[in-house]
Amino acid sequence: MKTAQNTAQVAVSVDLDAIPAHESDAICRTLIGSVSRLFDDPAVLADYKRWKQERQREKEQNHDT
Repeated sequence: MKTAQNTAQVAVSVDLDAIPAHESDAICRTLIGSVSRLFDDPAVLADYKRWKQERQREKEQNHDT
């Protein structure tokens, strides 16, 4: 069982094991396509690269301590 917040700030519980494989596959294909199109935007890609560099710096700093 997975619980997540939505934009209405209402908790929604989903039994992931109850989702048939073909439905799960369709959801994943939709999400992968959406994320792929999102990263076609140069601003989104730049934000992601900046975030990734920050994460790497944090990991290196935490590893040094």
